[in-house]
Amino acid sequence: MQFKQTLKKYYLSLIPLLLLMIGTVTAVYLSGQKTQTQQKASSSQVYLDPRLGVTHAGDGSYPQVSDIKLYGAQDALSLGFQSIELYFPVNLSQKDMFQPIFSLPFKTFFVSAEELNADAAAEWKLLGPPFTTAQTQNLYTDYYNLTQYLLTTWNNTNKTFIIQSSNEMDWQILPTADPALDPSDNAIQNAITYWSTIQNAINDAKKATPATGVKVYQGCEVNLVQKAMQGKKTATNNVIPFTHCDLIGYSSWDTINVNPAGLPQALDYMASKAPDNPDYGSKNVYMSESGAPESASTGGAAGSVTLMRQVINLGLGWGVPYLNYWELYSGCSVTPPTTYAQCPGYWIRKPNLSNPSQKGPLADVYNQVYLQYQVAAPTPTVTYTPTPSPTVTPTRIPSVTPTPTGILPTSTQSEPTNTPVPTSIPVPGHTTLGLTLSLQGVGTASSGANTQPLHQQRQMSVQVFDTTNRQVGTDITTTVTFDKSTGLFTGVVDAGTLSSRIYTVKVKTDRYLRKLVSGIQTITKGQPNIMPQTTLTVGDINNDNFLNIPRL
Repeated sequence: MQFKQTLKKYYLSLIPLLLLMIGTVTAVYLSGQKTQTQQKASSSQVYLDPRLGVTHAGDGSYPQVSDIKLYGAQDALSLGFQSIELYFPVNLSQKDMFQPIFSLPFKTFFVSAEELNADAAAEWKLLGPPFTTAQTQNLYTDYYNLTQYLLTTWNNTNKTFIIQSSNEMDWQILPTADPALDPSDNAIQNAITYWSTIQNAINDAKKATPATGVKVYQGCEVNLVQKAMQGKKTATNNVIPFTHCDLIGYSSWDTINVNPAGLPQALDYMASKAPDNPDYGSKNVYMSESGAPESASTGGAAGSVTLMRQVINLGLGWGVPYLNYWELYSGCSVTPPTTYAQCPGYWIRKPNLSNPSQKGPLADVYNQVYLQYQVAAPTPTVTYTPTPSPTVTPTRIPSVTPTPTGILPTSTQSEPTNTPVPTSIPVPGHTTLGLTLSLQGVGTASSGANTQPLHQQRQMSVQVFDTTNRQVGTDITTTVTFDKSTGLFTGVVDAGTLSSRIYTVKVKTDRYLRKLVSGIQTITKGQPNIMPQTTLTVGDINNDNFLNIPRL
């Protein structure tokens, strides 16, 4: 009995110690859980609306790191951006520079590819003479190879690459950055050739390179839209309608710095000038540059927040597919900066004034505006390790044939299938235009058409117009001949000494309406130039270019 009581006292004496041990273990466990929760919260990734992108121009002012391009791209990704704009050369020998960045899980890359090889640096020669065949061939080859590299290397990654060629075209076609000046006809012509050659290269590379899960487009950037809306000579009015760019970018400073409320009207005007795109429809206008600096002119950080909130609301509300902010890191007049006043204040992340090797604080425009556009985490894509692809140099000379507004784009224009080569012998040294015509009611133009027409030769009237829609010279008369094997009329127009430029061509014959030959025609002086096949509509009995009888 005494033993049991002694044992009971012993166990009772252990209870305080056990309680102390349990409390200690519980405290340690709860402390660990709290630490894990804090770590999880601190490492959580935000994701921003994929339409909102940021430009990373690679400014070295800060942070002071060895690879500012990759460093900045990783920083932008950590801040939730799924779209980024970068500046790179087209020369594929330097692809190792941007391959690590393209491996990052961004959805959309804007590649401002402005540096070509020395012989094809065409965007900086827009004010010079008309481009030579060699220049356009080199230009075509560079962008063909770039597109093919992107398609093959990043196949099945669900990435979109938008190649922006020639930054702010309105400045490029002026001798100085003065909006009061008007571009020359030659500069406009070169700009049309430049963008059209690149678009043809992209389209042809896409057609020749089977790929899934990766997209490549061209973005053509303009910047003087307010001037264009006054009916003046600009890239918007005089270049864009004569190209077939996939997307039209708007460097929007002339609107958002003066009257940001007018942004929807500016975007509407641009869309009215731009050919629609099969993938983006009529909303193929995006905001390639926008921003609101933390400066006295905008009311400091508060003014920056107010302006950018308005710009984003209006832009996304209009329906832009992308809206890029200028920029991730602001360039500064002193490197590294010692005060914020040494920087214009276009930034998502400010410099670290005390330690340039470390990240600085985030700007109010990010914390108070961009974080309001968070979205759910995107569906993970296939992890892909890119493998280099061989560079292919296409051997053919590109045919630069942009399509005017309202006509779906085609990558190239070529001699129609089964069309006989015209046999007329041109005057040596003259420019010639090869015509292939389908006349409604004759040959194979329609069901029940006459395959043995009484008049197997017809007189044609041909008109040639420049990019300002002014007729070049007078009407040219030629004869076209019916070909029984194809049911088409063919002939050759002697255009005399017509210069090497881009033109539109209209054709007419007796009792048929005048018709615009499809596309903008790149005509080479002193050479045969084959026009696309054209179908003419019958019914102009009075030859006044109106339908005078019902169509049968």
